[in-house]
Amino acid sequence: MNRFKQVLPSFEYVELIREDWEKAGNLRGQLMKEGKKIGIPDALIADQANRLTATVVTDNVDHFKDTANSVENWIR
Repeated sequence: MNRFKQVLPSFEYVELIREDWEKAGNLRGQLMKEGKKIGIPDALIADQANRLTATVVTDNVDHFKDTANSVENWIR
């Protein structure tokens, strides 16, 4: 947790916009048709990262491989 507190100030806070919600819903629907499960929170994270050309940093890279354009694991 200390490391998180150290790096948090270097990140910019970005609001979700209506387009994020719409695209996340479409992404979730598309993946469900393909038999893949994703929750709305993760769809929102992936969509916002894509809109901002940002990288999703997670310990669960496989979970975002079909959704985010860029995914990294900084833990392993």
